[in-house]
Amino acid sequence: MVHYAASTEEVELIACREGVKLAAEWVPRLAILEFVFSHVKREQNRVAHELAQIARRLSHCAVWRNRAPVCVEQLVAHDCNFPVQ
Repeated sequence: MVHYAASTEEVELIACREGVKLAAEWVPRLAILEFVFSHVKREQNRVAHELAQIARRLSHCAVWRNRAPVCVEQLVAHDCNFPVQ
């Protein structure tokens, strides 16, 4: 849980670090990870926005495996089919 961060970029880096730790627990062998960061408008990434809003309301960590949380299933479908401009 992030109690204080100076910027959204810092929150995203913390989330990436936690994601790498979680992946290391799930994958028992060596893996190479590559990250590319780019700015995407909120309208084009509504899933991330909604999950961020949920995270602000929760007081615990949550992980969803093999399926998106019900609250964002429709948004996942939309994000996957959003035209790139």
